Amino acid sequence: MKSIRRHMLVWLLILLTLSAIIGSLAVYNRARDQARQIFDFQLQQMAAGFPAEGFGAKAEQPANATPEMGDVLVQIWNNKGRRIYISNKDAIAPSAKELGFSTIVTDAGSWRIYTKQIGENVIQLTQSRVVREQLATDMAVRAMAPLLALFPVLIALLWIALGRGLLPLDRIASAVRSRSVEELKPISVKSVPAEVMPLVTAINELLERLDRALRLQRSFIADAAHELRTPLTAVVLQIQLAERAQTDETRSVAFATLKTGANRATHLVRQLLTLARSEPEAFCEDPEVIDLTASVRDVLASHAALATAKSIDLQMSGESGIAIEGYPDALRIMLGNLVDNAIRYTPAGGKVDVMVEEDRERASVLICDNGQGIAVEDRPRVFHRFYRFSNRDEEGSGLGLAIVQRLVQRHNAKIELCDGRGDKGLTVKISFPATYHDGSIH
Repeated sequence: MKSIRRHMLVWLLILLTLSAIIGSLAVYNRARDQARQIFDFQLQQMAAGFPAEGFGAKAEQPANATPEMGDVLVQIWNNKGRRIYISNKDAIAPSAKELGFSTIVTDAGSWRIYTKQIGENVIQLTQSRVVREQLATDMAVRAMAPLLALFPVLIALLWIALGRGLLPLDRIASAVRSRSVEELKPISVKSVPAEVMPLVTAINELLERLDRALRLQRSFIADAAHELRTPLTAVVLQIQLAERAQTDETRSVAFATLKTGANRATHLVRQLLTLARSEPEAFCEDPEVIDLTASVRDVLASHAALATAKSIDLQMSGESGIAIEGYPDALRIMLGNLVDNAIRYTPAGGKVDVMVEEDRERASVLICDNGQGIAVEDRPRVFHRFYRFSNRDEEGSGLGLAIVQRLVQRHNAKIELCDGRGDKGLTVKISFPATYHDGSIH
């Protein structure tokens, strides 16, 4: 499992290590350069300490002789070019011909030489570059020591800073972990850092959707339990009546009523399942282009037998190749409910016309019947769950139009209930955003 803390720590340690290496190298080189400058300055100061006079022609050691000079070799020449002094007779004594600083490489090594004219004498101070580099390196290492000693402290501070920086995530995790299934109120955004705010906002949006889904589920379960209780109770009563029937006629009536009740319960269960599938959360697939005309034709074909049984003239008209963007199964359920309602609530021998139209912006399906229709004052309420008319002969679940409205909203469409032709019956119009019109679609 990936860890943000470990991932950030690794990268920060890499950056810190690279920075420490680069910084140490810079300090090291700078310290070495400064050490070389100090050694050159030291040679100049040593040369300046010799007197302009006081060396005899055969002097082996000048008056004002140098104190212990360590690794510096001192040579003095008079104005005739004769060396009159050398601090170490056994040392290999390279010499330079020009005044000032010079670097000479011999078989014995590399040398740094400073030559200066003092009065009539020439003084030359020679120092081994190996010794100089060793001393410069020691000085550079001593300069780097505090930085290297600080590195573990920086790592510890980095670990502490990362821990404190990730505390908001731990608090959010604890807040979510401590909640029960029923506690879906938003997480407090107080004192939440800006970097964590998108995460908290997304979690709150998810909690809101879950809360809405749970409320819908609880409402659905309560409504379903209430609506199923009546038909199931009726079925049980009819079974008891059939069991107690003394004659075949009484038993036949009881079984006929039992069949009606069972059919009603079956229809109600089917509609309840359809309603559950019509919830927005139930759609996971992407929308696709659908031939609206062909879909309407298929729905009418599946309801032809029901129309024939009631001697209802079921007709379709309209253009072909009208396309919309939507969900094929949902569209079939929506149109099927509307056609089924039109057939059920139209008297025997009536007529149901289905038309498919299109203008510049929208494609529409109109379902017209010459049945009883719906009063204007009742039309807003027919989309509520389990709403049924008391004066209707047909038994229904009161879920058909509630399902239709959900699926209409899912398609970003619009549904209207209007009077039928000649102010008789009902016309249901669904308007979809048109995708395109192409006569090649069938």
